[in-house]
Amino acid sequence: MPKVIAINAPALREMEQTLILKGYSASTRKTCMNEFRVFLATIKDHAVADFSVARLKVYLKYCFTELKLTEHTIHSRINALKFYYEQVLGREKFFLDVPRPMRPMELPKLLNEGELSRLFNSLDNKKHKAMLFTAYSAGLRVSEVTGTAYPTRTVQQIFSNAKHKAGILKAVGVHSLRHSFATHLLDKGVDIRYIKDILGHFNIKTTERYLHVSKKQLVNIVSPFDDLMKGGGVEW
Repeated sequence: MPKVIAINAPALREMEQTLILKGYSASTRKTCMNEFRVFLATIKDHAVADFSVARLKVYLKYCFTELKLTEHTIHSRINALKFYYEQVLGREKFFLDVPRPMRPMELPKLLNEGELSRLFNSLDNKKHKAMLFTAYSAGLRVSEVTGTAYPTRTVQQIFSNAKHKAGILKAVGVHSLRHSFATHLLDKGVDIRYIKDILGHFNIKTTERYLHVSKKQLVNIVSPFDDLMKGGGVEW
């Protein structure tokens, strides 16, 4: 684990506390903290709170040209730094002039309701069925479904076996249940801003892959899994 000099240790604690208080998922907190920790280790004994936008641009250029980090990693690191300076330190629009790398839009891979019914019905083990029900009904990441009870690989294998048994040929993994959840909410008219909060995304741009905007109250959001069950297409 990268070593953070004492001068910046309080910043690391403040970052974690703010992420928790703002209700971000464990997976998002872990990614954000890891990226921020790497940055703090890199700047050594320079106080993180003293960095200007110009200085951060120099650092990000270093990430591109010297470290040759992937676009995905660069985006994650920018998100972490943006969160610290704007949400923890309260510097409004501090990252407005920081450019982001261009990356091709990857459309999420989905299962339609018929495929979901076949997938769920292919499972005889109720514990396994409950795991996949949970992943879809709340749009969870696989790490959020297991906790510490099972390795994430176990759930991935359960999904793979069920997909094969259901005769689904699409190149999808268990994460497609999360994508399907978000897309089906959009199809039912749920505002994308609410979906962003439900999924725990830092940036609305991430959620916009699912696109559409409509007017709904957060309190009226119903999991698409409920409709699937009511329709009688899934057996328990």
